[in-house]
Amino acid sequence: SRRSVASSARRMISAATIVLVTLAIPNWARVSSAFVPPETMPAALETIATFNPVTPITDTLRGLLLGTPVDGSALPALLWCLGIFLVGRVAAGLLFRRNR
Repeated sequence: SRRSVASSARRMISAATIVLVTLAIPNWARVSSAFVPPETMPAALETIATFNPVTPITDTLRGLLLGTPVDGSALPALLWCLGIFLVGRVAAGLLFRRNR
């Protein structure tokens, strides 16, 4: 029984990782400040990039790595990371319980 639970947990983690890496992250990064400043984007894309969780995370990491000011993006970055973690943790817990 334990081997079955461990095996199903590994399969679930693998599936979630594949979905996250191939679908979610690349699409979020394309419309964020990761590649170009949002101010240079068309209005609709600028709005999406402004509220995209990747934008404050990218801005914070860029500022910390380059030694430039973070300009208030650290708190939103931390909150986004915490929120994404909590949603993922709750979803994983619910899916794990359902598959037991």
